[in-house]
Amino acid sequence: MSLMRKMFGGISGNRGSVLMEFIIVLPVYIASLGGIMMMGMAMYDSIALRTTDHWVVWNAGYRGTRYSSILALSGLFERGIVKSDEKRALQAEKSYLQFIGGKTSLIGYEAPDYVQNWVSMPYTVTGENAPHVPMNYMSTSRFGNKHTSFVVMRTKGSATAKRHWEAGLIADDKNIWQFSDDNSKYPAKWESKLLDNPKYTDDTVKEKSEPSEILIYERFEPFVEWSK
Repeated sequence: MSLMRKMFGGISGNRGSVLMEFIIVLPVYIASLGGIMMMGMAMYDSIALRTTDHWVVWNAGYRGTRYSSILALSGLFERGIVKSDEKRALQAEKSYLQFIGGKTSLIGYEAPDYVQNWVSMPYTVTGENAPHVPMNYMSTSRFGNKHTSFVVMRTKGSATAKRHWEAGLIADDKNIWQFSDDNSKYPAKWESKLLDNPKYTDDTVKEKSEPSEILIYERFEPFVEWSK
């Protein structure tokens, strides 16, 4: 009996010590898992923020109906408020092309409560107040740049440019294709400093109204009467 007691008693004691060790390190495991989830969510939001940044600058140059970036993006991020900052620069009042830059930020960003609770588990089991993990701001700029996405697009008013006129008008006015006016001039280099203090920022200014179309071909009147 004494031998059996020693054998089973030793096994029972080992199991108990293993269980106690597991209970001691369990909060650390939970905190590690919470940290992994927190970093994963941050990376996911960072990728979504970068994609949003690209969409914002394209939407700013869209020649159709433009929608408010804030309204369109409000439901994309469940945590925090998304803010977009886009600017445009034109070389002339009626430029054919425009330069657009943007930056998107996520304000008031916080990890979900259950993730925060997991990270705070080592402090919770000891009855201590867990330190707050700040995650209040996220931006597409890592180095404080004013803009992080850029695009060169046609202006909205370019639909009325001379190069879109009726073919007969273009053939009659040979100066249209010289592109010597300010509206056809482009910067030597498309770079971010163009957005610092742009002189022209409205891309909806239209050209003068298109003249009446030139009647290039007209049928001989007797043939018109004969074919009726």
